[in-house]
Amino acid sequence: MLFKRPIQRYGQTPEPETPYQRAGQLWDERIGS
Repeated sequence: MLFKRPIQRYGQTPEPETPYQRAGQLWDERIGS
């Protein structure tokens, strides 16, 4: 998965497995706050 590597670079998530997980984290910070 070429998503696991790049996401960890410009992704401030603890352990983003899939692009969906990363999106969920972003949503959580936007509408979750």
